[in-house]
Amino acid sequence: MIVSGSTARAARSRHAPAAPFATRHSNLREGHDGIFAYNLCGVSERDLTRIRELHSAYYRELRAIVASSEPVDHVLLVNLQLVPLS
Repeated sequence: MIVSGSTARAARSRHAPAAPFATRHSNLREGHDGIFAYNLCGVSERDLTRIRELHSAYYRELRAIVASSEPVDHVLLVNLQLVPLS
């Protein structure tokens, strides 16, 4: 998940305009607020099912929070991936 810092020009809707993305991206490269994480691991079939359920639940909860968030003070880029490699 990447969480960028806010600016005075934060979008007033849930969809960020395309132009400010370059500024937000350069802010991330310069060390501004952000959370980056990955985990390459091996798990059993049973645990893969549990992880998929957890992943889906997190995404649904995040979307519910976004849907009801007022006022919109921050624009976020959230990137979730769960990619079985075998």
